[in-house]
Amino acid sequence: MEKVRKRDGWPVCLVNPPVLLAKNQPGVDLFQPLGLAYLAAVLRKKGYPVSIIDAPAEGWKKIKKFDSKRNYNGLSFKQIGQEIEKRKPKVVGITITFTVQKDSAFRVASIIKTIDKKIIVIIGGPHVTVRPQECVASPNIDFAVIGEGEITLSELIKKLKKGVNKTELKKVKGIAFKTNRKVYLAPPRPLINDLDALPLPARDLLPMETYFEAAKSKRANRDLNKPWATVITSRGCPFNCVFCSVHLTMGRKWRARSPENVIEELKYLVREYGIKQIDLEDDNISCSKKRLERICDLIIANDLKFEWYTPNGIRADTLDERLLRKMKAAGCRELWFAPESGSQRVVDEIIDKGINLKYVEKMVAACKKVGISSNCFFVIGFPGETKKEIEKTITFAQKLGRLGADNCLFSIATPLYGTRLYEQAVKNNLLIGTDDQDLMYDRPVLKSSEWTTEELVNLRAQAQSDNRRLYLANSIRKLFYYLAHNPALGMEHLRNISRIGLIFLRRRWSQISQTYFQEGE
Repeated sequence: MEKVRKRDGWPVCLVNPPVLLAKNQPGVDLFQPLGLAYLAAVLRKKGYPVSIIDAPAEGWKKIKKFDSKRNYNGLSFKQIGQEIEKRKPKVVGITITFTVQKDSAFRVASIIKTIDKKIIVIIGGPHVTVRPQECVASPNIDFAVIGEGEITLSELIKKLKKGVNKTELKKVKGIAFKTNRKVYLAPPRPLINDLDALPLPARDLLPMETYFEAAKSKRANRDLNKPWATVITSRGCPFNCVFCSVHLTMGRKWRARSPENVIEELKYLVREYGIKQIDLEDDNISCSKKRLERICDLIIANDLKFEWYTPNGIRADTLDERLLRKMKAAGCRELWFAPESGSQRVVDEIIDKGINLKYVEKMVAACKKVGISSNCFFVIGFPGETKKEIEKTITFAQKLGRLGADNCLFSIATPLYGTRLYEQAVKNNLLIGTDDQDLMYDRPVLKSSEWTTEELVNLRAQAQSDNRRLYLANSIRKLFYYLAHNPALGMEHLRNISRIGLIFLRRRWSQISQTYFQEGE
């Protein structure tokens, strides 16, 4: 058990705000806000009473009108205000994990200040880290936390509790705040090198049973009806993909928890929550083969029975067949690779991915050989990418399907804030829309002389159609294999296929009904 200081009576409430949706978009898949859970664990260890409001999860069945263009998914803003009034915090921390949550977070901040202007509102998360001046300039935001927040937030709250002046506050690294009608941006805080020193996330403050319930309705991006959790075993990315901004929030230095520390968390999840599925959400879990193999060895040695996945992707060139077999023995069920394109030129010269597509083919085939499901991420529509190269990507995805890939996901290149892609788009006047929402709904927002936006949409539709046929064919193939070799697993797979079909129909009805019947606040 972590040693916790005596509570000092300065309550802190952390909020994951409702998710904003396009009008025709169904409810989003839930995620477990580990960032808030880590912050809560550190603050609680320091003696602060802490609570978490995970609005998307606690109101996951509710979709209501936000404004004339958007809906939101989660607790109503009135309900959030009632919870704040009930908890009477001195400090409220609001996360903006995705840019699409920005306006939702600002509305929560406005409600908090309406309740009590003395409540200190602190905002943080990936979007805030990329655009801190814009966020802290909002009239209802007092402070912004930039980058990793565990040490920064704890130090900031300690000084606020003492009532120090803004000269003292400027000594806190990694924050931004308004002073003399200007935004003060403090020097960045050094990265946390010893991740083992952090307490385990405070999952007891999260609505864990709600996540399990949502998974049954396929609202948590899970294949099976099992209690699930997310775990992060490392931070940082040493690579330099043109469309990614993770290095701004977690740095380019790869920092890893020890295998022993990771196993303690996994044992806790199995013991306390009966977890059967785990998403390892690292950006680069396999940077060290030796470390990943050690984690697998410890899972096996401790007889931990769960399946695990890598939904954020895993680099094919960090694996080999021997390691894949060890991962399979340790419960790995599914890997996501990210070739991004089927053109080596695009991968090397445009995306700057630095991966050999032949090795991706090799690892997809190896996954099939050892019995791990493999899936692939692709992105189309980069400036400088030709129409023929996009078509080559679709053909390459089909090839991976023949080699054993179960599923391929196609996205349209999105110039997220803080990325080199965004800088290129602004510099070369390639942006079609500049509104935050235009940049977040996976639709063409870049122009090119190589293709039109209509052609890009049609190419993606073609790719998705091909992928649905791939997924169906692989699902049927798996069904017959399971029925022949493991009838119980075969029946579970059949139920899963049926459930996915019903959920697809239900979501389609939801899209249609929301077009005609908009529910107000």
